[in-house]
Order: sequence, then structure tokens, then C-alpha cells
Amino acid sequence: MHNLRYAVRMLVKKPGFTVIAVLALALGIGANTAIFGVVQAVLLRPLPYRQPDRLVMLWQKITGATSFPAIPCSVPDYIDYRDQTRTLENVAAFVKSSFNLVTPSGADRVAGTSVSANLFPLLAIAPLRGRVFTAAEDRPGNDQVVVLSYGTWKRRFGSDPDILGKTLVLDHQPRQVIGVMPREFNFPADGLVEGPPPEFWVPIAFTPAQLGPDARGDNFNISAIARRKPGVSIQQASSDLDRVARRIYEGYPLSTQKLFSLNAFVTDLHEHVVGKVRPLLAVLLGAVGFVLLIGCANVANLLLAKAAGRRREMAIRIALGAGRARVLGQLLTESVLLGLVGGAAGLLVAVWLTQLLIHFSPGDVPRLAESQLNLSVTGFALAISILTGVLFGLAPAIQISKTDLNIDLKERGRGATAFRRSRLRGALVIGEVALSLMLLAGAGLLVRSFVKLRNVSIGFRPDHVLTFSVALPEVKYQSKVQVQAFYRTLLERIQASPDVKSAAAATNLPLLSGQWNIIITPEGQKQTGEKSLDAAFFTGVSPEFHRTMGIELKRGRLFTPADQDPTRPVAIVNEAMARHYWPNQEILGKRFKWGPEDNSRAWITIVGLSGDVRQSNLAAHVSPGVYMPILAMPQDSAVSGLNLVVRTAADPTAVIANLREIVRSIDPEVPMFQVRPMDEVLSESVAPQRFNMLLLAAFAGLALLLASIGIYGVMSYSVSQYTHEIGIRMALGARAADVLQLIVRQGMLLVAIGLALGVAGALALTRVMSSLLFDVEPADPLTFAAVSALLAAVAFAASYIPARRATRVDPMVALRYE
Repeated sequence: MHNLRYAVRMLVKKPGFTVIAVLALALGIGANTAIFGVVQAVLLRPLPYRQPDRLVMLWQKITGATSFPAIPCSVPDYIDYRDQTRTLENVAAFVKSSFNLVTPSGADRVAGTSVSANLFPLLAIAPLRGRVFTAAEDRPGNDQVVVLSYGTWKRRFGSDPDILGKTLVLDHQPRQVIGVMPREFNFPADGLVEGPPPEFWVPIAFTPAQLGPDARGDNFNISAIARRKPGVSIQQASSDLDRVARRIYEGYPLSTQKLFSLNAFVTDLHEHVVGKVRPLLAVLLGAVGFVLLIGCANVANLLLAKAAGRRREMAIRIALGAGRARVLGQLLTESVLLGLVGGAAGLLVAVWLTQLLIHFSPGDVPRLAESQLNLSVTGFALAISILTGVLFGLAPAIQISKTDLNIDLKERGRGATAFRRSRLRGALVIGEVALSLMLLAGAGLLVRSFVKLRNVSIGFRPDHVLTFSVALPEVKYQSKVQVQAFYRTLLERIQASPDVKSAAAATNLPLLSGQWNIIITPEGQKQTGEKSLDAAFFTGVSPEFHRTMGIELKRGRLFTPADQDPTRPVAIVNEAMARHYWPNQEILGKRFKWGPEDNSRAWITIVGLSGDVRQSNLAAHVSPGVYMPILAMPQDSAVSGLNLVVRTAADPTAVIANLREIVRSIDPEVPMFQVRPMDEVLSESVAPQRFNMLLLAAFAGLALLLASIGIYGVMSYSVSQYTHEIGIRMALGARAADVLQLIVRQGMLLVAIGLALGVAGALALTRVMSSLLFDVEPADPLTFAAVSALLAAVAFAASYIPARRATRVDPMVALRYE
């Protein structure tokens, strides 16, 4: 307690020193605490289900026509896995989807999930109100029930205590509310599937057509989750499922077996949810660790400078009988107290930084919203504060406790010990520079990667284009004629609207709705081996699609209304498809068909060649692609939900209200959703990369600032130590330029050593970032040269300022300095 009281008095006595040290520590400890909170919420905290370590996802792997390393199941496949597995229990199915919710105030598109009745017992989450589905309700005709999420019950229905038994209209079907799930229940969990969290759950209720033999080997859209039996490993469960997959494959039609091979496996549910963000979090955790180390080095340098004035004090203590251990304990008490004060301030920084992370995150970090300042995070902050206090205080404490009574009591210790203290301070600066360079190199790689990503040719013109989606309930629009009439009327009315140049519809849009992959057979091209058919992405479009999107037509023609005959189908293909299947050939007039050559579908004739478009994301390679008229598509049901694009003469957001009114006038039960300008879609497509870049760049900038302060502090201290020597040199004729060169050279020598060590460290550590980079190597020489030059320039400025001040020393004043 005596040491503690004295430590408090010493910190209060030097408020300037205390504020600077606490600020440096608060930034480092706060950043580490915030990122640890994220790591704990995302990577360390188990999923909120019963025995989550035994939960697994079921996947199929297709190899042959095209490789899909992990896809869901078809309905018949799921049933076989559920019934024939020996290592899994309670295999449940779910499909993430959206529905049109009709209320007295209008129609809205809401996210939901269709689930098998055994899903809730599998997860062992009881409803807050009511009940969940029974097996009888998981059959067509009995499935007109719905379970609400807590958020939907509170937000849409005002936490109505009488909600049970009330009716909702979803996709033109009335459903009775039978339950409300608790606040913490969220399935599918963030990161498990794309899209917003579900607002409700409905029975999956497989139809006879879905269960029939014709559904095998097609429509792989059923996600399956299960629990491993006690004592069963991931490897054992995967082997068991692969056994079932081989049996399933033998039951596929021969035409399907020609297309691909089938395997199955399981993955840990938690790893599937968070595995993709593990490299990013590892990089961020290392980055904030480096920032903290740099902050510690700065505080250690401050303590070394402060210790120079306390050597006589410690010499008197020892002379009066204090042991070196007592002196060391006093000094460590002061540094640990400083660390704790910095940690307390760091908790405030952590709260603020966590809120910023959640607010600005693009949404690709699962469970990020669960990050909070809980007991374990606070304990981490306390532990790191104490450790930090010991880390930055130990070396100065040991050094000052080794005082020479004979010298220090005579107050002539400066010259005898300056060199030793200078070496320690120099080593700290070298470490700061090395760590800063590693951070700057990582940030520089992400900046270069992002610039290259934004400069990629997207293949269309996003300016003045508005996108939105419309989905027609199949219960109401049961015939192809009804669907055609709706979209024809919609496009005609939009085209006639003021400020609209053109409008079109498509099954999927670039960067917005991914891509559909189809298996094709080019006419006259022999297959070179078993299961060697090819694949391409497919988009059904209306005739004005290419003009509206601004996709360049290289050769041939665009679609016309006469191209809607499904018995004489035509297509426009992209350049990637032409290069892959017909290199150095005239593409117009070539033919291909969906599926194997021996099926009954008509041959599709190519009438146009368009430019390549980045379909799924900017970082993905351009795949061979096919555009066909929507009404000539082999799968008629695919047109019930379409994406629309509208090119306007002015601001595209100005026509949104008019478009909503047009859709409402045709059918008030059909809402517009996903309404966004294409410029915004393009910006959102690179939001994860932008977030990663800005976050690491912020930490690297902080490290650069701390390192420059550290270099400046060391050089200023050196100038003060050698003021007497500088006066002698100038009195003997040394020019100001000579003194300037001497001091700057001393500082830049430390920087050069730090740069060399930093480059070596960065070459080893940036390999961890390879999965975060686009078209940039982890050891990119241009990036390393640029960040080294930047750090050297900042270090030069930090050395030059105190050196410049030293040249203004009056020799007469300097000679009397002592």
C-alpha cells in the first residue's frame, strides 16, 4: 500500500507524462480488447443450441460436368441420408426463402425459413409462447401454420400477448400463428446462409413431386443439419454419409450418372459459420497486438527518460537501507498502476471501437453483433493491462535499480550511463519501426488489392440504373400465361413512365443475385472422358436487357419478341464461352443444348456474342455464360420471381415512388423489394474488402503515428543528453550542417535496422493474408518498397525536427549546460 500511494503521487506529480502514457496505452489496450471481444463472440463462443459441438452440416460434392465442392441435397437425397445414416441422429432439413406478407397497410417481402418438424427438437430450443410444428403439420395440406421470431412479434405486432391463433397471409396463403421463439433464437445462424435473419418459420412439407424419382439428381437446394451420435467423429460421420451417397448415386438415372460423380461429407456447424472470417480475425488480432507493443515501447522510452532524473532518488533510497528488490517493486508498482489506468481508459476505447465495428461492418462477419463488454472481455482487459504494465516497466525498473551509489550520489552519472541507456532506447525504436513496417505492409497489400479490384472491368454501365425484385406467389399465379401477362404489363407501364429510358427483366443480375449454373453440350464436340460434360452460368432475360444494362454486343444481334418460341430457342453467349468452347471460330450459328446430347431438349442456336460480365463478384473469374429469352427457358417455373432493371435519364432513386405505384396498381399483394441503384450494388459488392482495408489501414496508421512519436522522443532525448558535446563541437568549428547530419544519421541508422527487420518479418507474416488479397502477391515488391519509403520519410521527419533544434544551440550556453 505504501508503494501504491507513492506511485499515485508520482503519476499526479507528472501530469503531462501520465496523460501521454495513458493515451498510448488506452489506444493499444482498447484496440486489443475490442478485437478480443469480436474473436470471443465469433470464434470462441459456442452456438446458442444444445450441445453445439456435435452439430454438423450435411454436404454433397459433385465432380464431373462442373465441380461443386459443397452443395445442399435434393429432396430424395435428403430423405435417404436421414433414413440410412448410422452415425447421425435427428437429421433435419431447411430452406432459406422469402415470402410476400400481406397486411392491411400493404404488402412487404419478408425473410423466412422452411424447416422440417424435427429441426426445433434437434436444436432443443423451446418457444417463448405457444408451440412448434408437429410431424402431421409437416405434410402438404396441413402446413398452414407459422412460428414467429421474437423480433417480428415485437416489431410488427407490438408484442401482442394474443398473437397465438391469429392469421397471417404469406404468398397468398393464410397461416395460423402457433408459436413465438425466444429472443436469442436465430436459425439459420449468421454466416450459415446468406441474407437477413428469418422473421418466421413454416413447415417444409415436401410435395409428392419433390419426393418422386424424377427429382433425383436435380434441384440441390435442401440444406441438412444433424447431430453426431456420442463418440462419433467428423471423419466417421463423413465416411458413413459417403457410403449412403454411393447407394443414392446408383439410383440416379443413367443420363444423370453420365454428368457427374457424387460424394457426401459433414462439416462442423460452428466451423462452417465462422471459418471464412478466421484469417481476417487472425490478421486483426496480430495487428492490434503490434499496436500495443509499439505503445509499450513508447511508454518504456518515456519511463527511461523519466528514470534519468530519478537515479539520485533511488541512490538515496538504497543508501538508507532499501534493498534493490524494494526499489524494483516500487518502480514496477508505478508501471503496473500506469497500465491499469491505461486499461480503464482502454475499456472506454473498446466500447467505442466495438460499436464502430458493428456499425460499419458490411455484414459478412457472422455473430459480430453479439460482441459486447462482458465479464470475460473485461477480465482480458485487466490481464493485458497488468501484463502491459510489467512489460513496459520491467526494463527501465531493472536499469534504474542498478544504480552506482558513488557516482549517482555525486550527480555525475549522466556521462557514465548515457550510452547504456541510449542502446536500450535505440533497441525499442528499432522494434517499433519493425512492427510498424509489418502493419504498413499488410495495409498496403490490402490497399493495392482493393484498387485492383475496383479497376476490374465489370462489363456493364452501372450509372443511372435502378434494380429491384418482384416475386409472384405461385398459389395465385399458377399458369405460365398469368406470369407472362404480369411481367409484360409491368414492363410496358415502366417503359411508358417519365424519365425512364428502358426497362428489362432477368432471372439474376450481375453482382446482385449470383448465377445459375447449367450443364451444356456443344454440338459436334466429342466428350474426352467419363463425366466430362461442361457447364456455364445461365440468365433468362427480356429483349431489352443488354441495352438497359449497357452490356456491349460484340457480334450478331440482340433478342426480339419473335425469339420467345421454346421449340426454336436462341441464345446470346459471352466471350468467355466463345473462347472456351469455340476458340478462333465464328460463334454465330453454333448450337448447344442443356444437359447431355441424348436428351429430348431442342438445340439452342447462338445469335449474338456479348462482352464478359462479372456475374457473381468482382474477384471471381468470368465463367462461360448464356443469355436466353425468359419465355423460351426450359424451366418455366423460374420466371415466377424476377429482377428488374430500369435505366433512367436522371437520378434513378427519383422514380422509385412511381415504380411502387405501378406494381401496386397491377397487384397490391406483390411488393417491390431489394430496391437499389446499381452504383450502390457495385459499391456493396466490394464492401467486405473496403472494410478489411480501412480497418487494417487505421491500425497501421496508428502504429505509424506511435512509431514516429517514439523516434522523435528518442532523438529529442539524445539531443538533450548530448547538448554539452554539441556545444563543444560547435565551439571548435563544426558547422550546423555537420551537427544536423550527425544527429539525423544516428536516428536513421536505427530506422534502417528496423526497416530490415520489418521487411523480413512482413515477408513471413503477410502470407497469412493471401486469402484476403486479389491479384496481389503477399510479397509484392512494389508495396514493400512504398511502405518502407513512407516509414523512412516519417522517421526522417521525426529525426530532423530535434536535429534542427540542436543546430540552434548557443555554444556558450551548451558549455555551461551541466
